[in-house]
Amino acid sequence: MVADTDTDPDDGSVGGARFSVVVQRAARIANWLAPEDGGPRTLSPAGTVRKPEVPEACAAVGIPVPGKYRSAADVRDLNLPWAFAVGSGLIDISGKKTASKSGLDLEALDGEEFGRRWLAGTRAVLDAETPKDADEGVRILVLTALAVLDRAASGQPDLAGGDAFWRAVRATSDRVGDMFNVSHGSLWPARRKYYDGPRFTSMPGLATLLTALGLADGGVDDLTITDLGRWALHRLDEGLAAAADQELPAREMIAEAAEFHGEETRLHVASAWLAARKPGTAVRELLTAAAGMSARERAIAVELALAAGEAALGEWRKMASNPRIGPHAAMVLWEYGKRGEPSDANRRWLAVEAASIAVAGENPDEALTLVSEALPGDDAESWLAGVDKTGHPDAKEVTEAVTSFLASGAPRVIDSVLQLKVTLTGYRPATWRRVQMPATADLEDLHDVIQTLFGWGGDHLYVFTVGKRHYSGVFGHLDDTGYDHEIRLNTAFAPGAKGKGKKIEYVYDLGASWKHEITLEKTLPASPGQQYPVCVEFAGGYPVEYPPESYEDGDGEPEPFDLAEANRNLR
Repeated sequence: MVADTDTDPDDGSVGGARFSVVVQRAARIANWLAPEDGGPRTLSPAGTVRKPEVPEACAAVGIPVPGKYRSAADVRDLNLPWAFAVGSGLIDISGKKTASKSGLDLEALDGEEFGRRWLAGTRAVLDAETPKDADEGVRILVLTALAVLDRAASGQPDLAGGDAFWRAVRATSDRVGDMFNVSHGSLWPARRKYYDGPRFTSMPGLATLLTALGLADGGVDDLTITDLGRWALHRLDEGLAAAADQELPAREMIAEAAEFHGEETRLHVASAWLAARKPGTAVRELLTAAAGMSARERAIAVELALAAGEAALGEWRKMASNPRIGPHAAMVLWEYGKRGEPSDANRRWLAVEAASIAVAGENPDEALTLVSEALPGDDAESWLAGVDKTGHPDAKEVTEAVTSFLASGAPRVIDSVLQLKVTLTGYRPATWRRVQMPATADLEDLHDVIQTLFGWGGDHLYVFTVGKRHYSGVFGHLDDTGYDHEIRLNTAFAPGAKGKGKKIEYVYDLGASWKHEITLEKTLPASPGQQYPVCVEFAGGYPVEYPPESYEDGDGEPEPFDLAEANRNLR
């Protein structure tokens, strides 16, 4: 909780939301989507009101039509109630192509159900307000503002009104972000969105958002929290990664961490719990609990236990004979140089463990890939026979899921090749490489391929950007990034509507900043007898990684690219 009080407001407090600006406008939009002929309205490619219909939608909502706008997304007073209507269920969206009124009547809902719908709609509004590089920054600002307003109303009047309030929001928001593992870098673009120009003092746009949602009354200089704001303060943090109670049993703490994706976020959830225990105690509790949990929860428990470091290796040794923890322990002890390489039996058991996690995530294709890489044989029948022999408790579920997937006739990622175009951006002459790689390769493999195809020396840090996430290597690993070997290309380049065009970024040498744009051009079946990766086309030579001070100091021209030699190096 962000508030200074443990009091949980009565659910009746949510009643005020029925009359908030956003809710009323959302209802009008839903009604506008129900034309006399009853047919759904066609949407823009972005899944919102088409530009020609913006004036009509504005009139329906009761707002003026702006003088200039590129799309409905630029009309904030229309975009926010639209997001609320979609999030709360007032609008049905069909494949982002059409929308119609769902038939839901918010006025008829009881307090509890209305509150649930209101929270879903409000979170959709906050998501719509959030800049692409701000993660949960807007939600953190809203929570911070509500917490400061609540303190001002509860005996700290020096925080109320004008500059004092906005100074408190600025000073507190970073701390609130830290509570939920939202970086300061995500908060800055959120604050910048609302600041009043170059003075960086008040945030008029944030004040408007709070009042439109019914969370506060007043204006930028005299905001006060409403009963709805107090009610929301205790609920809008749901889904954010707060540190788990350090008194929780290990099993419950693991389950709480498992609600989140990303190792860094899960470690944040476990941070207070781990800090309250000696390393050996924490690892013993984690591994003991994990032995009776699901494969994914077990893997997360192992991940958290590794945070205790070398000081807890004695507990790993004690668990080495446990049938469900032993294979993990064998791998950990080997990585610390305390034992020899894990046996084939342990490696195969761990492959089925990972396959079980993939099956639970409804990804039998990935499960097939995992067992094909680790188990003996050249075909699915052999691999699945090997799954049964591992003795893993989920062997039957893995075998059934993979068998069903194979019977469906769906394309298998192990048979697929991705054709990528890697372009060195901002460099002249134009320099790019077209390369075909197995879809099962990972970003670490792609890093090696780029190093080879562009002639980089490999002695600098690098980072991949996939959507909002960043990945770097094991050696020289960067803070706030995942590991590049943990994400396959078929995941990094998850196909768009036409299965092509997805782009990611790779930066090599964070000082010189050699930026590469990597585009998925098409997915192909692997050709029998062809070795991958293979470069099939190129433009430009090898860039000069360390340009001389002047051409008199040495040859500053790129060396010619030799396709045959490059492919020999790739092999």
